[in-house]
Amino acid sequence: SEGYSRYAKSLISVGGQSTGSDVNTGMLVELVALQNPYSLTPGDDLSIQLFFEGAPLGDHQISIFKQSEDLLVERVRTDENGQIVLTLDANTKYLFNAIKMVDVEGQGKEVWESYWASLTFEIPE
Repeated sequence: SEGYSRYAKSLISVGGQSTGSDVNTGMLVELVALQNPYSLTPGDDLSIQLFFEGAPLGDHQISIFKQSEDLLVERVRTDENGQIVLTLDANTKYLFNAIKMVDVEGQGKEVWESYWASLTFEIPE
């Protein structure tokens, strides 16, 4: 069997403000936007970094769900620094998802522990 934990966060813009930025909050597994997506414009690049136990997690899959008129799913791998770069689209909701699987020993019936990280935000028109 498998145990799991989810570590989710959403970036929001209040009143059209684009100040501030995402930070690593210390979650066990975490996706961090390295630029404020609300201060960027469609067509700009945004870097996302994946961390596990506080360290960048390189060569790991991140699924990107992009919802505009249709739902598009893209799977990419982080570089050696745990980063990916994507070009932002207008009028799109984004969900980034990463799963870190860990072998478990000596904890009853569980043989895996999965740690799910997600990051969401929306780019307006």
